[in-house]
Amino acid sequence: MKYSREKIKELTGEEIKEDFGYLEVLTEKQFKSKSQNRLFHALLDCFWESGCSSFVSKQEMRWHYKQIAHLIETEYICPLDVWTKECVWKAIKLLPIEEEQRRAVVDLLKGKVIKEHSWGEALKDGARLAIDSIMRDMDASGVITSRKGKKYEEILKGLNEWWE
Repeated sequence: MKYSREKIKELTGEEIKEDFGYLEVLTEKQFKSKSQNRLFHALLDCFWESGCSSFVSKQEMRWHYKQIAHLIETEYICPLDVWTKECVWKAIKLLPIEEEQRRAVVDLLKGKVIKEHSWGEALKDGARLAIDSIMRDMDASGVITSRKGKKYEEILKGLNEWWE
């Protein structure tokens, strides 16, 4: 909501230079969700930018921790009939392709669909598991002594806002 400079000072004690500012009213659940989302992404960014993670890509790392939070769901939906699947499979077996490519084709034939859910849908326990896990991995890989060590320390100092 939009408020005057005076009203913002009255409500929050904060002084702003502009004539107007905005305040957001959140329920406790919305606040927790927003806070854990910021924390999760701050940790992810710090871990990735530190160069200490062993993940191939930032997306792979993100999905790994979201899976721990139960935010990645795999479904199988295939519009192909059995005859078509068998025909494609026979053709694939004849081609000289790598095992990883073969697995990708099998997933495609099965109709594998991965659904990624928002952090807003994370239950507190799932979010806590994922955040604990990323922090353990960051500690084990030496992020604190990396070039992003100071950023990691700042994140840890601000952690009490969400964790309590």
